[in-house]
Amino acid sequence: MDKKEILRYLNYKNQILDEKTKIYLNESIEEVEKYSNIRYTYKIYKLKSISEEIIQLENSKIQLKGKSINKLLINCNKVIIFAATLGINIDKKIKYLEKINLAKGIIFNTTSSVYIDEICDEIEKELKLKYKSHIFTKRYSPGYGDLKLNIQYDILEELNASKSCGIYTDEYNNLIPIKTITALIGIKKI
Repeated sequence: MDKKEILRYLNYKNQILDEKTKIYLNESIEEVEKYSNIRYTYKIYKLKSISEEIIQLENSKIQLKGKSINKLLINCNKVIIFAATLGINIDKKIKYLEKINLAKGIIFNTTSSVYIDEICDEIEKELKLKYKSHIFTKRYSPGYGDLKLNIQYDILEELNASKSCGIYTDEYNNLIPIKTITALIGIKKI
């Protein structure tokens, strides 16, 4: 894991780290990797535009609504949807640390966030290798721009992510486990 990225997330700007922070950082990196149960799933769908601001995924009930997602996918004919998680053990460890050592809990939580982002980067690399003859857009998640969070449930349902990865949403469309990402990537054959 990239320590500089973890420190950037923690808003460190060239400060000298005290010994305790260094220890918490190193322990968090080791423990996040140890406690993670990485799981992910994805599917590829053809796109069908319904209107300027609504894109239907073929053979799916998912409708992507908003100008920002339409702009992202404007030149694409397919979209990859995926979900990735570090698993419930990370959530349990965060809650535990927040009760017994808040400073370490914050560093562990931040380290977990960086790690799930790095996992998603690796998934993207894997997909780009698998689909070499395609151009990819950037990764885009519900909650970005005007793509509403309420699409989370439909994405998880389409991916069967509760069974395959143990991922759910709560009544506010937050993902459970918390160190989970859903995302879309537009693709177009070269």
